[in-house]
Amino acid sequence: MITGKDLKEARQRKRLSQEEVAELSGYSVRQISRLENDNNIVQLQRNMKLLSCLDLIKIEE
Repeated sequence: MITGKDLKEARQRKRLSQEEVAELSGYSVRQISRLENDNNIVQLQRNMKLLSCLDLIKIEE
């Protein structure tokens, strides 16, 4: 299971700010912050775009 810590580390590895990830994923900065702090449950279907922009998953088109 991917945790908020995993999301934060992936974002930092890519040298992206929360604002940049929010723009890329369509989430708000507040949502990104909450996900990184494990205040929300990460559900794969809902978060596919976020995980993809952080290279945690690859979406085949």
